[in-house]
Amino acid sequence: TLAPSLRLLAGERVTLRVEAGAPIPPVRADRAQLERVLVNLVTNARDAMPDGGTCTVRVEADGPDGVLVAVSDTGIGMDAETQ
Repeated sequence: TLAPSLRLLAGERVTLRVEAGAPIPPVRADRAQLERVLVNLVTNARDAMPDGGTCTVRVEADGPDGVLVAVSDTGIGMDAETQ
């Protein structure tokens, strides 16, 4: 799975939580592209929490044929200038 690599990427100061609801239906997706998206989101979360925090990757069924993947963190967010 990708979780061990994401944990290494998150670094020592960031706790990476992976939450998966059950059951998750099969997903048709480009695996490499999905992994790149998750790597980018975890990297952004890590950079937003220089003093540490928690990054959560949540996967759950979304209706009978869909899957929801959500990434959140406890970082400070973007300042007005960045937005």
